[in-house]
Amino acid sequence: MLRALLVFMLVLFAAPAMAQEYQSKDLAEAGVNYRQELVSNIPSNKRQPSLIPRLRKDADEEYRAKRYPQAIEDLTRAIAYGADDGLVWLRLAQNLAATGDDHTMAAAYNAYVKSVDPVERANALFIIGRDYDRHDQLKDALAVFQAGLALTKASAVAERVEQLKQLVAFRVTKLDIQAEADAPRVCLRMNEKIAPKADLSYGAFVRTEPALDGIVTARGDTLCLDGLKRAAPRISRRQRRDDAEPVQGPHRHSRPQAGDQLCRCGLCVAPRGRRRAAGHDDQSRPRQGSAGAGQ
Repeated sequence: MLRALLVFMLVLFAAPAMAQEYQSKDLAEAGVNYRQELVSNIPSNKRQPSLIPRLRKDADEEYRAKRYPQAIEDLTRAIAYGADDGLVWLRLAQNLAATGDDHTMAAAYNAYVKSVDPVERANALFIIGRDYDRHDQLKDALAVFQAGLALTKASAVAERVEQLKQLVAFRVTKLDIQAEADAPRVCLRMNEKIAPKADLSYGAFVRTEPALDGIVTARGDTLCLDGLKRAAPRISRRQRRDDAEPVQGPHRHSRPQAGDQLCRCGLCVAPRGRRRAAGHDDQSRPRQGSAGAGQ
């Protein structure tokens, strides 16, 4: 037997993000500091720039052999001796990523800003994105991956981007219905905090059917709708009997009883006192297919 307490539609509008070159003040600062750290490890009178080509060649061989610590040592020495192009930083970032080193993103960002090759720049961004993803910073990972895909194609990254879009979409995670009160109240918990703005009317972002004659408030990650109206109970024209036919209509349920609620609109609340009947508890769930809009 169907007991619909509430069906609602929440509409949140967000302007599509414009594609632009990725920038991070924090990573830029980390990159500068990391380079300074490497350069300062070797006094200027002991640097041997002539060894840079050999160090880079050895590092390439060590990376292919998965001898990452040795490759890192050679590449950091090459940088200390004066190497500072995008490719040397990309090779260092790849080796650092393979070992889970905390300097991975700093090296990758240096590769991104110093390289002029689109594929190298994209690969540097993919390293940063994977590091963000590994630390569950999903929004940051999504932004970096998208910036990298604007430079080159990568099917695995594109697939992960689609997954991340679903994971970070602004949506309802819990629905709390207070239907026993004189004026029913509904609260929607979102997957992230709602930005507080003094001059913002949250009701402008919510659409209900029939129209809400009340107020919409937001606090933290919760949006509440006050002032909902109860729909009148529907009494079946048929007498109750075991062989009663199902009620025809968009919401069908067998053996209708007096006081049962039939939703004929987008927003309905069952009559008070009927919610615990037939083993139904007070925990209400949103209907399948309802969801918050992404931002």
